[in-house]
Amino acid sequence: MKLVSFITILLLTISLYSQEFPADPTNAGPPMQGSGLIEQTSESAKNLSSTRKKSELGFRIMKSEYDPYQYQSNTNMAQQQANRDFNLTGNVRTIYPLYFKFVDEEKKYGVEFLFSQNALTKAHYYYIYGNDLGYGFRRRDISDLERSDYKLNYLSYALTPFGEKLYFGAGLRKVDTSMWSGSLSGIYSEKIQTLGPQVSIKSNLRLYDSLYLNLSLELYYTEGRRDFKSQGYDTSLEWTGSSFEEFAFLYKVYPHHNTMGVFRGSELDISFSYIFFEKYKLYFGYNYNRSNFSYKNYSDQYVTYYQYTDALTIYPQTPDSGREKIRGYYLGISAVF
Repeated sequence: MKLVSFITILLLTISLYSQEFPADPTNAGPPMQGSGLIEQTSESAKNLSSTRKKSELGFRIMKSEYDPYQYQSNTNMAQQQANRDFNLTGNVRTIYPLYFKFVDEEKKYGVEFLFSQNALTKAHYYYIYGNDLGYGFRRRDISDLERSDYKLNYLSYALTPFGEKLYFGAGLRKVDTSMWSGSLSGIYSEKIQTLGPQVSIKSNLRLYDSLYLNLSLELYYTEGRRDFKSQGYDTSLEWTGSSFEEFAFLYKVYPHHNTMGVFRGSELDISFSYIFFEKYKLYFGYNYNRSNFSYKNYSDQYVTYYQYTDALTIYPQTPDSGREKIRGYYLGISAVF
């Protein structure tokens, strides 16, 4: 809530400083007829130019529901003859995306930027599995993770004759994910940083007076390097003929140095906005972000050593993939200056 209070104060400050203060009438002398006309013309031109350039800064309060690709992943489906994941919990939280937009109506272009971050802590789900040995019911915990989305768009209003009613955008999207877990017996960490192009089609429709309907559809593709670590140990008791003794079990995953993560996705945003006091916008909307995640150049090797048998074993790993979903309703407020 401290972040929300800070951003709200920032919006109010920017809005107040963006207002024009009137000149002091006591210092004004009798104007000349010719110079007065020139000054009025110049002032009108400045006002017209300023009204055609608008900036907007705001934030959203969004109840976000995040399904990571590990939930109902393709590997889960392929490894069992019958499988069903259900009841994912711990995946809903309130997030605060930040938003900035600049539009030059005279030159018919604009720039927008948005940042959002989702996180899961102690999330888990249940699944029913089946194989040749029978069926079972288990709980599966998801490691703590974060996903950050950065998007920067160049907007063009000149490609269609409809202006803000139908316009297009192109730019960059950066998707970063981080997953980690650890204990005294082992660590697990995976960081993926991806970057790629995106295109968008947008529309701002005036419904009544200061009420607008805003539509946006974005398609994106990103890929980037992966930093992965997984290692640990365990112990077990084995009978040695005369007594039970404790033996160590060690494991470590050796990842391929050129493994990359890939996101292919689309994002839909629908909102209503209302302008009040000519300086502020209030939003109510729904956002749905869906992407398919997969690996490139994946060839991890899972290496184990068991002290009891004095055996070193190498297991090639199967790459995982799946579909991610982020969706939720939001309220937003912004200042226009």
